Amino acid sequence: MDILSNLYDIKTLTDVFILKFGLFLSLLLLLPYLSVLIGSQLFSLLHLKKSQIFNNSTYFDLAKYLTELVTKKMWVRIIFGIIPFFGTAFFYSQLYSETAENLLFAFILFVAGICIMVAYKNGFSVKDFDKKGNNRLLIKGAWFGIIILLISSLILISYFEYTFAPATSKSVNLFELFFSTNTILMYLLFLAISFSLTSAILVARMNRTNVSYNFKAYLREFSTKTGILFTFIQPLFFVLNIFTIDKSALSFSFFAFSMLILLLMLIVSVQFYLNFKNEKLKSTSIVFVFLLLFSFLIYNSQITSERIEKKNSIEKGQLLELFS
Repeated sequence: MDILSNLYDIKTLTDVFILKFGLFLSLLLLLPYLSVLIGSQLFSLLHLKKSQIFNNSTYFDLAKYLTELVTKKMWVRIIFGIIPFFGTAFFYSQLYSETAENLLFAFILFVAGICIMVAYKNGFSVKDFDKKGNNRLLIKGAWFGIIILLISSLILISYFEYTFAPATSKSVNLFELFFSTNTILMYLLFLAISFSLTSAILVARMNRTNVSYNFKAYLREFSTKTGILFTFIQPLFFVLNIFTIDKSALSFSFFAFSMLILLLMLIVSVQFYLNFKNEKLKSTSIVFVFLLLFSFLIYNSQITSERIEKKNSIEKGQLLELFS
């Protein structure tokens, strides 16, 4: 990450404030987009496979619909994906240049993954795409794109765990970074949120979608059931992750925001259940609750990390307590 680490000269605590706040905003834009990108493309590939097995046009139509959720417009990919990911790599490298050597690689994987998924989306416009044999190569490429997006997100989440409390050593052990209990639990939570947030967006867009009754009925059933399932398991991963946190990071603020996060998860679960029972219920508020959830998760992580910074005397005693 030497390419980015010397682009900004940190001289005052105000500079640190700017970098940390920029990192917060970058993550707040990036994580929801990355979640929906992974969730929608994975759901699309699974439904495309089901359409081939059962020869069902509804599955094929949903697979096509899902590909366009966050990859259709270039400005969405740039503003909510590429720029925030690069911003995350940039701000992190300025703050913790000793441990940021893999974030640029994650950014490159992310861009490559988006390009592959855009090619997959465009493939649906090709004549006779749905015929057996015509789409085999493109589907294999799309699965490869999903894999590199998952790897990119794993690297990002592992650094997200270290973002405000990096290791005291000058290098990062990749095995310990990626496969620590803390990282695994946070990554499982991220995937659960990815699938439930994708479902929430499908529910929110449902009434705006001009499609057949059968398609809309299946879309509602799939999105609400999937959302209920993954919102139920989110609190489990979050609570287990709390038990892996260093005792020095625990505080009243941490527990207060943890309770708010669990409350938001409960609200989302209830909203999905109500939408499952009442098809006429307006449901755009689910997406807003998810944005609040991401905000509190990032903020809570920063509270935790600020306290760990204090314990380890990072920055030679010049600790900036931004969030605690």
